[in-house]
Amino acid sequence: FILNLQGITNHWAFVEQSTPTLNAVKRITRSRTLQRVEWAGYLFRLDQGGWGIFAPSPPRDDGWHVVTGTLDNGDEVNLLQLGEVISFEKPTLADRQRLYGNMQWRTYFINLNRNIGNQLYPDYGDYLCRTWQGNGELQTIDMYFVAERTADPEQPIVLERELQAEHQCAVANE
Repeated sequence: FILNLQGITNHWAFVEQSTPTLNAVKRITRSRTLQRVEWAGYLFRLDQGGWGIFAPSPPRDDGWHVVTGTLDNGDEVNLLQLGEVISFEKPTLADRQRLYGNMQWRTYFINLNRNIGNQLYPDYGDYLCRTWQGNGELQTIDMYFVAERTADPEQPIVLERELQAEHQCAVANE
């Protein structure tokens, strides 16, 4: 708790302020005793990092992946939501929890949308080709990212659909 309090009192919004309560909190969080033991809090990750995600400028973008596959008969399938119609609409929170399953998959999809994604997409495509168990043989995969930018009030929300990668599945007979 004190480590988190220390992070708040060091925030630029409070550095110049001087109230009796804030001064008392600063005195506690900057005490020599606390400085001698704060390493243990960092070692055990008891600190909560910063509050930058909330202020002063929170992130203004969001997004989701849509992965489609084309079968040998020409049908297109939704590879992230098997059995569902292909849709580029924003998935609900329940859909996202089902899509990304656990923290490891969430982190993987976050990395797909970063620079490292160019290295990861071929392996992810191979994985999808290997694990496909639907009707028909999976031929090609298209991996999209739909970026949503938070708009100012009274402005429309802008969605940008971008094809991130195309993947060709190896034919079993080759």
